[in-house]
Amino acid sequence: MTNCAYMPRSRRRVCDLGRFGGAPSADDCLACTDYRGPVRGAGDVVAAGARITGIDKIAGALGCNCGPRCGKLNRAMPINRGE
Repeated sequence: MTNCAYMPRSRRRVCDLGRFGGAPSADDCLACTDYRGPVRGAGDVVAAGARITGIDKIAGALGCNCGPRCGKLNRAMPINRGE
């Protein structure tokens, strides 16, 4: 499903942060703003740039709804790492 640091391989379907009831779907993981792991798609690339520049703080304060947008970009333009 995901290689997120908050979902160890030993407990593959359990989120340590308790997001989405603790049992997120693959789509939930794609849109999670707390994801920490390898880049999954274009949404992660944009999110990383926003974090580095500080734009994410401004956008979040304005109610950007970044998580779903990130998920949509990740689904539309995934990065295949041969998994």
